[in-house]
Amino acid sequence: AKYIGLSKPTIYTMKSNHDIPFIKTGKKLLFRRKDIDEWLNKHRYRTKDEIYEEASREFKSKFRKR
Repeated sequence: AKYIGLSKPTIYTMKSNHDIPFIKTGKKLLFRRKDIDEWLNKHRYRTKDEIYEEASREFKSKFRKR
């Protein structure tokens, strides 16, 4: 909960809804940092600069092929 800045009840709700990756071993609920980082990246909004750079690369690659 501290790592991603959410409350424990929110984490448990997300776990119950299978909205966040987790591992359940017996009564223990575990979260791998790698899985959480990947999950966070999937839900990340890109900056305007990142969107512009991606569009610029795609535009340039289309015109290089001709």
